[in-house]
Amino acid sequence: MKKISFLMFGVLYIIYFLGLITKNNWITDIVSPTISFLAFCCILFGFVIYENDKVLKTSGLFLAISIFFWFISDVLWGIVTLIFRVNPIYNLTITYCYFAVNLFLMISFVIFGYSEIRKGSKMQVFLDTLIIALCFLVFLWVFVFHQDIEKANALKADTVAMLSMVADVIISAWVSIWFLAIRQKKEPLIIHFIIIGVFLFATTDLIYYYQYFYQSYDPNSLLNCGYALSFIMFGMGGVLKLTAKTIPIRNKKPESGFVKYKKDLVLLILPLILVIFEGAKTPYFFIVVTCIMIYYILTIYTQNNIFRDELLRKEKEYVEELENKVEERTLEIVKLLNTDITTGLYSRRYLEEHLTNLCESLAKKERISVLYIEQNKYKSIVSLYGKKCSESLLKEVARRIHLVSDRENGLLAAYGENAFVLVLRGQYSQDYGLEVANCMIESCSDVYNMENYDIAVTFNVGISCYPLDSKNPEELIKNADSAMLQARSIGVNKAFEYNKKLGDHEYYKNKIEMKLKRVKYDEAFILYYQPQVSCEDGTLIGVEALIRWQKKDGSFIPPYDFIPITEETGMIVPLGYWIMEKAISQLAKWKEVTLKDIRMAINVSVKQLIDREFVVRLERIMENYKVSPDKIEIEITENIQLEENPEMLETLQNIRKLGVSIAVDDFGTGYSSLYYLKNLPVNRIKIAKQLVDNIEQDFYDNTIVRMAIQVAKSRGIKVIAEGVETKEQWNSLKVLECDEIQGYYFAKPMPPEDLEAYIKVI
Repeated sequence: MKKISFLMFGVLYIIYFLGLITKNNWITDIVSPTISFLAFCCILFGFVIYENDKVLKTSGLFLAISIFFWFISDVLWGIVTLIFRVNPIYNLTITYCYFAVNLFLMISFVIFGYSEIRKGSKMQVFLDTLIIALCFLVFLWVFVFHQDIEKANALKADTVAMLSMVADVIISAWVSIWFLAIRQKKEPLIIHFIIIGVFLFATTDLIYYYQYFYQSYDPNSLLNCGYALSFIMFGMGGVLKLTAKTIPIRNKKPESGFVKYKKDLVLLILPLILVIFEGAKTPYFFIVVTCIMIYYILTIYTQNNIFRDELLRKEKEYVEELENKVEERTLEIVKLLNTDITTGLYSRRYLEEHLTNLCESLAKKERISVLYIEQNKYKSIVSLYGKKCSESLLKEVARRIHLVSDRENGLLAAYGENAFVLVLRGQYSQDYGLEVANCMIESCSDVYNMENYDIAVTFNVGISCYPLDSKNPEELIKNADSAMLQARSIGVNKAFEYNKKLGDHEYYKNKIEMKLKRVKYDEAFILYYQPQVSCEDGTLIGVEALIRWQKKDGSFIPPYDFIPITEETGMIVPLGYWIMEKAISQLAKWKEVTLKDIRMAINVSVKQLIDREFVVRLERIMENYKVSPDKIEIEITENIQLEENPEMLETLQNIRKLGVSIAVDDFGTGYSSLYYLKNLPVNRIKIAKQLVDNIEQDFYDNTIVRMAIQVAKSRGIKVIAEGVETKEQWNSLKVLECDEIQGYYFAKPMPPEDLEAYIKVI
């Protein structure tokens, strides 16, 4: 495309040149507008339509308009000359169109030149402007007006001609100023063509107006070759721009000595012309030479300052670059120190620094809770599955814990091979850390499939709080670690809060154990009962017996404090029989007093089921109090022994043979829940409170409960949901066709006499 375009412009120019020589107006008046129209198209597409740079686009638009006005002028010239056979020089329409060419060309190059000039030194631009203005004034005065003020005044009579000359002078001067302003830049070929075209046009136009002013212009003379050539330069520049897409203006390599001022030598052209045409004795020669010498001195001084400033700028950039690199490397090192290699979490070092800063900046009402999280049996997992698999498992575990951390706006760090520390800060209750720990256990305790191995992962969590039970960051982590050890002694997936008053867990456990050995059940323990009602209409169906340990001062020891100890020490067996007899006797009493038959749910430990006398004693107690077996329900909690111990399965089957129903507590939270539905003689499942809490708004909890109910009903098993605390939860369970519900929305656990009154009322 480029070669064809250049060839076409060359052929047109030769034809135009031959037309001028042969004085063939038909050829010149047709070829001239053809050249300008092609140049207009090239500039329009190259610098306007396909240009993204705003300055070039705007400058190109005015240049295209300028060329288009020349095309219009040439067309009108040809019409007036060839058709009307009138001298077009005195046609005002053509004159104004030609003036518009000068005006828009001046605007175009001023816009482009200004964008380049303003990047340079303001002082240097000022000097360049002064010397160029002086040179042009001297040139015009000496060679155009011949040092005659009357000739200069005569130009005022033709306003359009005067303004056109002024535009030509401004264009030429602006080109010269721009040329000097970009001393240290290398102009691409595209700019060369455009600048040559602009300068050639302005020079040709000045010569035209000189001849016009002195009435020596001959239409279709060889002077018009300058106009045609200028538009060909524009067109070729547009073609190059279309093929190049961008204008890559590059800095030159640094030059030294006087060579770097070689562009300034163009100013010597005027003294040379003065010498050739006016002689060396003319006073204007000495004026111009003196001004140029002063200009060179000031330019050298200015350029040296610019050069020094550039060196300082580059040195500053280099120093900043070095500083940035040092900072980047420092950040990388700090990041490595602050990041655990295996999990990608924060490191122990970062955690300790962060805790120190948190403790120092803590507000009055704020607290810091530290959760010390340990993945159980990690060394056994490494031994069984290898280091690579174990580390992959650890990464996945870390990812899940991190989700909980993000949800609570906490900071999670790796703290040892299989330990994590979660830091929480804010204004919250003392039990908040325990709630987060239980949420973490629920979310992360699972069977993980790693490299085709199913690996069960459990946790223990210890919680410590600053400043409630710790004085400094070190003590905060130590106490959380101690609390974790206490949780581990209770079992897996347990969370424990550090208790400053009681000290470590062993002391607390021993104290509870000693109390249990001395306690009289009838004096220390009482049973509370929580109603279980129909999901459809809220009518009472049964109650669940819940043990409470009341101290002499009237306060209670929480069941989770002493039940695990009774399990560990075996005291749960005698205590369980006491609970069973107390609950069944109470059921018989209520029936006698209220004349109402309700069901009694009794929680039974796995260790009780192992006892060979369990079924016999259960049967005997029911017979003693004349309670029908179908009014008794045994609640069991998930335990691995329920799956692996065949004797325990036999015990459950014998219980069913008595007519006593069996319920699975906390259904939906253990990995073996579906196993119970399929393989155990279960009559009822109790949907865990964790799934009920958000059933009306959590899609997944709602789906799990729906599926559990559907599966249970397909097996003919009843479903009861525990932990119902709102009407919305009740309504959601109604929609899911749950059978029974239990929770604070209907009644809290209450002593026997209160429940007796409750039964009478309903």
